[in-house]
Amino acid sequence: MMFRLDKEIPADVLAVANAAALLDITEFELFRLAHLDWFGRAVSDKTIEGYFIPYMFRGVVPFWVRNFTRLIVRLDGAGDLDRERLGVPRRAWSRAMARRGTIYLLLIALALVVLYVAANDPAVLAKLPKGCMLPPCY
Repeated sequence: MMFRLDKEIPADVLAVANAAALLDITEFELFRLAHLDWFGRAVSDKTIEGYFIPYMFRGVVPFWVRNFTRLIVRLDGAGDLDRERLGVPRRAWSRAMARRGTIYLLLIALALVVLYVAANDPAVLAKLPKGCMLPPCY
């Protein structure tokens, strides 16, 4: 049975999501790291997918993933969580990333300006009474 919005999310699923967030990786990558930690060898995406699909659709968390998530939470609680020691490399910042972030920020600002103007123009054309444009209006 798939998760429904009115049902509570199982604790194991929340633990996997929490551990992935602490390491700043995807849940799929967490499964890969957990497999490497438990079995001592890297495996293909196809193998991990065989465990990940039941997790995604039915909330089935393998024992070795559960063990790894508990380790992550315990290390974080002790203040000893070292991503690199667990096999999660640091992301290297580059000028291209900074430039792309600046472009995204400018595009978002431009979109907000366009939306504001698009929302304001019909009011001006319809000659609606002037008043407060943005909430809160008192």
